[in-house]
Amino acid sequence: MLRKIMGKKKQEEQEESYDPQLVQKIAKMNLTDMRLYVKSDELDVDGLYLVMQRLVEPDKKGEYYIKPDDMDSKKKKAFDLVLLVAKSKKISSKTLETIHKFIKVYDDIIKKYDHEHKEIYKERLKKAFEAAIVNLQTLTHVHKKLNVLK
Repeated sequence: MLRKIMGKKKQEEQEESYDPQLVQKIAKMNLTDMRLYVKSDELDVDGLYLVMQRLVEPDKKGEYYIKPDDMDSKKKKAFDLVLLVAKSKKISSKTLETIHKFIKVYDDIIKKYDHEHKEIYKERLKKAFEAAIVNLQTLTHVHKKLNVLK
C-alpha cells in the first residue's frame, strides 16, 4: 500500500520496454553483425544492453547463445564482442550487470578456451569489466557536474 501512495510501480510495470524494431533487428543478428552494430554510430544505450542480453539470456528452448560444443571461432568472436561492449562509451549499469553475468555463465567455456588456445580471455574480460565500471563512474560524475552547471 505504501508503494501505491509513494507512486512506486510493481516490478512488472517497471520493466522497460524497448523499441520492438530494435529488439527484432538484434534478434536476427549474428556475432559479426552485432560487432558491426556496436562499432556503428547508430548504437545507443538500449541497443548495447540488448546485444549483451542476447548473449547472456537463454532462448525459448532454454539454450544459451554459446554452447560448449560450438566452434572456437564463434567463442572467440563472442569474447571479443564482450570486450568491445565493455569499452563502449554508451555503457549503462544494466549492461555492466550483463557483462558480469556473461563472465559467470560462460566461466567454464572461457577457462576451457583459454587452456586449449593459450589465451587469457578470462583475465582480459575481468579487466575490461573493471575498466567499464571506472568508465561508468566517470560518465556519471561528468553528468552530475553538468547538471550542477545547468
